[in-house]
Amino acid sequence: MTAAVVNRTAIRRDVERVAEIVTIIRPLLEELDALKAKFREFGDGEYLGKDHKIVVSTATRVSLDTAKVKARLAPADYAACTVTKNVTSVLVKEV
Repeated sequence: MTAAVVNRTAIRRDVERVAEIVTIIRPLLEELDALKAKFREFGDGEYLGKDHKIVVSTATRVSLDTAKVKARLAPADYAACTVTKNVTSVLVKEV
């Protein structure tokens, strides 16, 4: 469905509703991040509440340094190893 098909008033209403929701959840997400940071400091383990538990675990992640790979490969070889796909993002910004 494209924006041209939808009523402009409905679009404006939905834009404002999304902004309201972001305004409401932003402080909660900040609080959640702070609480997660506390549990990271406690270290690996299970932390029990009344009805829930939090599991903290540390793992080693191996990742590929694409800048180094690109520097070592010929441009054609690098291009042959890349994948292109369309990604749609939705951003909420004040105007």
